[in-house]
Amino acid sequence: MDSDNQPVAVLRYASVRVTRLGVVALQHVLNEGEGHKSLAEWRESHESFWTSENMRQALDDPDFAADDKTLVVLETFYVEAAVAN
Repeated sequence: MDSDNQPVAVLRYASVRVTRLGVVALQHVLNEGEGHKSLAEWRESHESFWTSENMRQALDDPDFAADDKTLVVLETFYVEAAVAN
């Protein structure tokens, strides 16, 4: 679904796992396809999102901060089909 709640693709999940932020591997970062070239760059980008005002409101935690022990969900999936709108 896109930001307007419209379908855009059918996904096939290969794996979903929960792990600590401090042990996310560079290969996962590269596989995400968001252009991050290092763990530090990936983490800075994600932490900026997670600590944004909107996310802190959604979490109902105005002081939320991530650290190496923060649990994250890592998904590996493939686009099985695009959905025409």
